[in-house]
Amino acid sequence: MNRIRILDEKTASLIAAGEVVERPANVVKELVENSIDALSKKIEVEVRGGGKAEITVNDDGIGMSEEDAVLSIMKHSTSKIRSIEDLMSLKTLGFRGEALYSISSVSKMELWTGESLDLPSTYIYLEGGKIIKKEKREPKKGTTVRVRDLFFNLPARKKSLKSDNTEFLKILEFIKIFEISHEDIHFIFKNDGRIIHNLPGVINLKERFAQVYSPAEANQMLELDYGDGAIFVKGMTSKPSLTRKTDDHIYVFVNSRFVEYEEVKEAVLEGYGSKIFHGLYPITILRINLPPEMIDVNIHPQKLKVKFINESRVLKAVKEAISISLSNVNIVPQAEPKASNVLERVEKILEEEKEGFEVEKKIKQMKIGESLPDIGGIRIIGQLFRTYIICEIPGGLLLIDQHAAHERIRTEKLISQIREKRFQDLISPLVIELSPDDVEIIRQNMEIFVDMGFVIDAYQRSVAIRRIPSMFKKDEVRDILNEAIDYIRSKGKTKIDEEKKYEIISTMACKGAIKANQKLNEGEMKEIIYELMRCENPYTCPHGRPTMISIEIKEIEKMFKRRI
Repeated sequence: MNRIRILDEKTASLIAAGEVVERPANVVKELVENSIDALSKKIEVEVRGGGKAEITVNDDGIGMSEEDAVLSIMKHSTSKIRSIEDLMSLKTLGFRGEALYSISSVSKMELWTGESLDLPSTYIYLEGGKIIKKEKREPKKGTTVRVRDLFFNLPARKKSLKSDNTEFLKILEFIKIFEISHEDIHFIFKNDGRIIHNLPGVINLKERFAQVYSPAEANQMLELDYGDGAIFVKGMTSKPSLTRKTDDHIYVFVNSRFVEYEEVKEAVLEGYGSKIFHGLYPITILRINLPPEMIDVNIHPQKLKVKFINESRVLKAVKEAISISLSNVNIVPQAEPKASNVLERVEKILEEEKEGFEVEKKIKQMKIGESLPDIGGIRIIGQLFRTYIICEIPGGLLLIDQHAAHERIRTEKLISQIREKRFQDLISPLVIELSPDDVEIIRQNMEIFVDMGFVIDAYQRSVAIRRIPSMFKKDEVRDILNEAIDYIRSKGKTKIDEEKKYEIISTMACKGAIKANQKLNEGEMKEIIYELMRCENPYTCPHGRPTMISIEIKEIEKMFKRRI
């Protein structure tokens, strides 16, 4: 009995929107989903030119007979459903005929498939959806689909595609999603002939997480396992000490299908509550399983979004799963005591600077908001909310945002060291384990990192750092590097333009800056003020926020009705 059949028009109309191929990543997604549904244990994906030039997906799953292969490339063919009712209970990711016709109609596509090593295989070549060549070939187990010259017959669509790097990054996102959702499958991913990922199948999610991210980060992940009788939430989430600056690392899977669901991500954060700093996000892999009748999968053309029939119940289950995983674990990060001789050091610097310098005269002549020549003559009153330094100056008050100020100080110090090529060679290389896609980002931006003073050897799953800017400490380089990677990824690219180098510099420099809500002693406050006033631009942080504001005494007197 044939596995492929032709749908009736009514059913076909409901899935027609999902057949639209918008970019190379959609092609990869559809083809890999087909391979997964074919019970493949090994899937190889190779792209060239960001997938615009060529996409090849090869699997060892259930292949097709010649008759099924021909049916699979016909419009509205399918191997999984017969009627509208089947759509509502569909648990699989995709099916051959759902994607192949749409892909072949906008490309030059090869389909090579076979059911057994004992039987001849079938090869079909199409251009614009039309069969150009069909022949029998040597036995083959599995299916290979090669897509070339995407949108060759749609010039406007082809012109609208982004750069090779941008399209590659979109493909990489989908590959990563498949890898963490199907840990038992061996995935190989190549880009322009170079292996990006080679992840053999493993027995559990933690092992796959270690492959995709790193073993060190895998050790900071907590297991999720919660159920309320109908809804079950499994997966992993990170300790509050392991975070990212965007929610891109919160992955939501519903009945094995990746979906975009902002309310679920919000439920994850609610599960953390105050345990995670505002503006940071955990790494979370959520696997939500529930009866198909509790889901509507047809609100998005490519089934990337779903709607829960009882959303509040699902969100409650997610929050419970997160909070329970955090409840019995020591989540307080370990910190080494920090010795500080800041006060003595700053006072010594000030004494040296004051020689031959008329500090008091300069202070008396300055106007509110002007750069202070030194901190002599300025009285530090203290901290406000452990975030702002309060100073009394002639003619008024000065409030300094300690975090913004320290960001400015560190950024200008790093820029100065880069200009003067003040770098430090490490006695022994610092080896940092990274995910393969993070290594790829470093590799594609290597010239920028070299310009900033780094010497980095990139491997498949790690980097070896041999030289760093002088202001960085060896033990903070890992976090600084992750900050730069997150910044590049946030721009939707794997490679950024040269003019964006300043933003990477400031991003890396800001990583070690004093934070808001951090208690400072008088010496530390003195050092911040002293260094800030020697910056080229002391008035704003690298991101444009003000570092200081002033309040004139006459304004204070007006508020107390001492002045009209």
